[in-house]
Amino acid sequence: FYLEQGISRVILGTAAIENPDFLREAVSMYKEKIAVGIDCKNGMVCGHGWLQESEVQYIDFAIQMEAVGVKTIIVTDISRDGTLTGPNIPYTRMLAEKTGLNVIASGGVSSMEDLENLSENRIPGVIIGKALYEKRISLPDAVARFQ
Repeated sequence: FYLEQGISRVILGTAAIENPDFLREAVSMYKEKIAVGIDCKNGMVCGHGWLQESEVQYIDFAIQMEAVGVKTIIVTDISRDGTLTGPNIPYTRMLAEKTGLNVIASGGVSSMEDLENLSENRIPGVIIGKALYEKRISLPDAVARFQ
């Protein structure tokens, strides 16, 4: 429905964890328009709005997603989300190094320095939330700087 309405990408989270057949079908039909969100805590994948920790390590899950044909993942270290303490660069960098996926970092971003650190670690995308709301980062400045 969303893709037919002109949305350029749909992100699957818990559905990707719990329903691999649905994920395979979606990726088969919509290719790179399907991304997977990997929310993790202590390196383990979580689902159901971060309430349910799985027994699956986040890198192993990302490798499974890559095998299915997923091209983009959004990785959130939920212990940092909304904290403005900086993104978990080691987790994110390791994920990018161990897979061929486009990795979008999420959680903890607080400053332009965080964006620079992600860029220097070859992370191609980032989600900025609270730092925008609190005007710690100017979106036009960030876009101009990292375009």
